[in-house]
Formats: sequence, structure tokens, C-alpha cells
Amino acid sequence: MYSVVFALILAATSLQTIALQTMTVANAASAASELFAIIDRKSAIDPANDAGNTPASCNGTLELKDITFEYPSRPESRVLNGFTLSIPAKKTTALVGASGSGKSTIVGLM
Repeated sequence: MYSVVFALILAATSLQTIALQTMTVANAASAASELFAIIDRKSAIDPANDAGNTPASCNGTLELKDITFEYPSRPESRVLNGFTLSIPAKKTTALVGASGSGKSTIVGLM
């Protein structure tokens, strides 16, 4: 008699554990489905199409002078203070620095 009750309790516990894992797998499958829908979607921009207006040439220097910037949500933490940058034409320029030093902010401001 006791072995039957113990077996039922053990089976119920096992089913509960399996049910929790099944919910997790179902949530993961739903998220994967949404992700694959985004990946498989056809882009509105055709990168192989040369149609449209394009300049014959593009030459010049990009300059930022004495830039001061802080995020509206954190005005006490200034990200850029008197920042100046000159990027010459036909040159590759890299922005490097620690996380939070303003690299993405500089690109966003350009």
C-alpha cells in the first residue's frame, strides 16, 4: 500500500517537473519563430539595385569641433566634453575606447 502511494507521489512530482520544462520549451519555440520571421523577411531595400541618384564623387573632410554632450536621462554624467575630431577624405578612421566612452554617441551625432 505504501509503495503505491509513494509511486503516485513520485509520478506526480515528475510530471510537474516535466510540465515546467515543457512551458520553457514552448516559450523558446515561440521566440525562435518570431526571430526566424524577422530573419526571413524580404528587405524593402535591394542592395543589388543601382537605381537612384548617386553623386559622381564624394570628397571632403568630416570635422567635429568642441562637442559637448550628455544624455538627457543622465545630465550629471557628461559623455563628451570639448571633443574635436577630424576625419580626412579617403582615409579609414577607427573610434576606440572603453565601454561608455562615447564611441556610439559620436557616430550617432554625425
